[in-house]
Amino acid sequence: MSESNSKSSLRPRFCPQCGAALVTGYDGERERRGCRHCGWIYDPSPIVEVIAVIEHSDGRIVRLHDDQMPLPHDQLRWGEAPDEAAVRVAAMATGLRLSDPRFLGFIQTRDTSDADCFVLTFCYVLQSEGQPPMVAGAELARLREMPQRAGERERYALDAYRAWLDRH
Repeated sequence: MSESNSKSSLRPRFCPQCGAALVTGYDGERERRGCRHCGWIYDPSPIVEVIAVIEHSDGRIVRLHDDQMPLPHDQLRWGEAPDEAAVRVAAMATGLRLSDPRFLGFIQTRDTSDADCFVLTFCYVLQSEGQPPMVAGAELARLREMPQRAGERERYALDAYRAWLDRH
């Protein structure tokens, strides 16, 4: 294991069990920080979020006017189930009444602001109920009209939605 030169303020520098300096190395599968003296391994807590694909009755989906993040997404709140969070997040972003959350899958990615942290994202498809007005910044779009520059988690959600459509 080699010494780490990270500037992350959240990254522990010393072992909480024996006080030795932590080092970065490989555990056989991936890079991890740990203690070479007592074997303690640092496992950061994930940021847990949801992304919602909102399906309209005519087959179109709701697209937000942000090419990097075209789907509603946010972190879970304490005590909130992922499917409840998906409905909350999508309703807040669009003003739509939503129902029938169906799990599409999940993806684990690195947090762009702290390489030591990771984001666990649960993806859901929701049905819009009726046609109340959506908030500014949202529109209906065909799946093929979704931006190609979407972020990794958004691309995963859209691909999972395509696979879900193929099965149903």
